[in-house]
Amino acid sequence: MLEQVGNAITFYAHYIASKVGATGLTVTVDVWEIQADGTATEVVTGASATEIGDGLYRYILASGSVDETGEYVAVFKTSDSDVDQQHIPALWVIGRAGIENLDGAVSTVLARIGTFTGSGVNTILGFLKAALSKAATLPSDVGGTFTPVTDSLEAIRDILQSSSVTVTATVDGDQITVYRGTTWTINLTGLGDLSARSKLYFTVKRATGDPDDESILQVEVPAGMLYWLGATAASAANASIAIDDESAGDITITVKPAVTLYAQPLKDLTYDVKMLDTNGVVSELTRGARKFDIEADVTRAVS
Repeated sequence: MLEQVGNAITFYAHYIASKVGATGLTVTVDVWEIQADGTATEVVTGASATEIGDGLYRYILASGSVDETGEYVAVFKTSDSDVDQQHIPALWVIGRAGIENLDGAVSTVLARIGTFTGSGVNTILGFLKAALSKAATLPSDVGGTFTPVTDSLEAIRDILQSSSVTVTATVDGDQITVYRGTTWTINLTGLGDLSARSKLYFTVKRATGDPDDESILQVEVPAGMLYWLGATAASAANASIAIDDESAGDITITVKPAVTLYAQPLKDLTYDVKMLDTNGVVSELTRGARKFDIEADVTRAVS
């Protein structure tokens, strides 16, 4: 039998004489403590056992004596010559076989999980099914607007596998993060008046000293995509810059997923927006030094 260190343990022995339980015996008990390293100590000698009945006898070892990880072996002894066996051992295993890891009451664990007020699928299994499967029944205890049909992991997976999904780039100040194999939609605002532009460039590079033809991405208005992954773009139509608000300087750069599919995850790239106006004046409108990241996608399909 298994128990934790520091708890009282009860040993039992059954004496038999002539094939039936032997009653009315005088039984003493010796208890041995055998520690994990094999050290054996007799912690009880000649204690009196208590008769229960039908040949059963017991001895309770107090909690203060159960103070080591290992085994506690009681040997019940009687001098009666009619019993089939005068010495009978009994064993307790203390703090082993994982019992040492049970360091809290079940009631405490349940309290920390929380009480389910509903019935039926209002169980831990029910909650897990609802979170994973769009076909699961919604536990009433969930509350809020969650529904497995649209909000479960299975439902989200199906949405992300759809070719119609566009992941909009995250622009946080001058930080831009895009995802491989998705439509890159990069919104930049407040660049200033663009009405005098002759050309407008959006460029992303590993280092500012790289030539334009080694750009990770370069897009021009009105020409479209010029360079992609260090080479001349296969098609200018694969990327574009839309002028959303000419006077405020709001633009949207879009790159098609058919080309972003081949991007490698890269971090700490540098980008800028540069304008050449009709008078030949060149202006850098914004720069993100080491502020452009390409993250890996999970689903590789784009169609």
